[in-house]
Amino acid sequence: MLPLVVRIDADDTRSAEQLKLDGWREEDVLVSYSRENPRRMPSPNVRRARADECESVAALATRTFHPKNKTEWVREAFARDDRVVYVEESTDGSVAGFLIVRYDKNNLVIDLIGSAVRKSGTGRRMVETVEWLSGYRYTRAGTQENNIVARQFYAALGFNMKRYRRTFYK
Repeated sequence: MLPLVVRIDADDTRSAEQLKLDGWREEDVLVSYSRENPRRMPSPNVRRARADECESVAALATRTFHPKNKTEWVREAFARDDRVVYVEESTDGSVAGFLIVRYDKNNLVIDLIGSAVRKSGTGRRMVETVEWLSGYRYTRAGTQENNIVARQFYAALGFNMKRYRRTFYK
């Protein structure tokens, strides 16, 4: 069973204190980003993942996000109708990267992204291809405040920081 999650604006100290009194624990601060889709041509190596690639993507996610194990997150994304998993295929046919997205109103939303090799262009190609395929005008993404690599990635792609939100679990 997944934990209950509440997100509040980072400067809402009154709600934060009440949540703590009610037994919620603060886990992290989420930084939200957004950008208008640049409509670049898609990469031919980025495609929707096949069901038989679930374990390969889960293994890559675990290596990418060590020590946080994202295996269950990936498996759940493959099983859900409201999530789509994309992969970039390397020249030898293996999974070079993955991108899990969902669609929210008029936005493409990035849930999780990972690459076997950082700074290889895989992340950029996947994001731009999926933006192209989605037809949505805007893309949103979020990451933890302390995830400097992800924050630099989104900044390099031209995403603008929108807001900080504190995350509480119970």
